[in-house]
Amino acid sequence: MHTFIDSKFKKKVVSIGPGEYHVTEEDIIIQTVLGSCIAVCLFTDGGITCGMNHFMLPGDSTTEKVDSLRYGAYSMEVLINSLLKLGVRRKDLKAKVFGGGNIIDFKTTKNTVGENNIDFIFDFLKKEDLPIITKHVGGDNARKVMFFSLDKRVLLKEINKTETDDTVREETEYNRSISKKQQQEQSSIIWFDD
Repeated sequence: MHTFIDSKFKKKVVSIGPGEYHVTEEDIIIQTVLGSCIAVCLFTDGGITCGMNHFMLPGDSTTEKVDSLRYGAYSMEVLINSLLKLGVRRKDLKAKVFGGGNIIDFKTTKNTVGENNIDFIFDFLKKEDLPIITKHVGGDNARKVMFFSLDKRVLLKEINKTETDDTVREETEYNRSISKKQQQEQSSIIWFDD
């Protein structure tokens, strides 16, 4: 998760990645980029408090102990409970759902990873009686999602295969540069005894 000021919208942006979530009571933008993953924006009609998560796989909290935000079952519970702690009433929550693209060329049984994620989130939200107000799921492209907390508006951009490959390459290079920097910082540390 990282934060910056968007020059176009003149707002603080919190950018979340897989296995992360963010809730807010501020006028900000929460954004993420999705492939086969799912992001759920939860909000109410009254007030600014809202949040978004980004999970990679469904997970099933009824049959296994899943304690990672990478899994939808746990990620959804954490997001809902975080909003409840901020005073939101569960019965007022509504959802906007994005992602589940056919990006990864891998099938589990009959479905792709994205299809499994879509099936999970629709089933979860139905069981929890949380209405889906907007959805943009499936397809073959990645998506960039920007969720505006003040008016609950979402800007969505589909990302074509070339841009997706470029994004993955940039993220890989960024992760390598961070690892190198961390190694350099660690090598400059001198340990001493009292």
